[in-house]
Amino acid sequence: MTKEQQHQMPQRHAADNAEKAIQMAKYAEQEVKQAREEADPRKLKTAMAKLETAQTKVRDSQQQLSSQDDMHHQELIQVEEQTVQALQDIDAAAEEAAQPKQVR
Repeated sequence: MTKEQQHQMPQRHAADNAEKAIQMAKYAEQEVKQAREEADPRKLKTAMAKLETAQTKVRDSQQQLSSQDDMHHQELIQVEEQTVQALQDIDAAAEEAAQPKQVR
């Protein structure tokens, strides 16, 4: 497995969790709708509990996705800072190499 694939695994996992949570929410919404149409208080209570669980899962997955974005963003910033430092080091080395060495 390449490093790129390993890096993308947590992002894919977060996206998969979000998709599952969304499907759970859609299913729970349908159950609530059906229970209301049937005017069945027990089914409605059960459906509402499922809806609340789905809501929690959707929020959790949203936070997970957000944290993945934040982590990825932080990595990019760090790499960018490293490239800036490397360019500065290269410039300094080139400048130093261009100047004649003093003989003591």
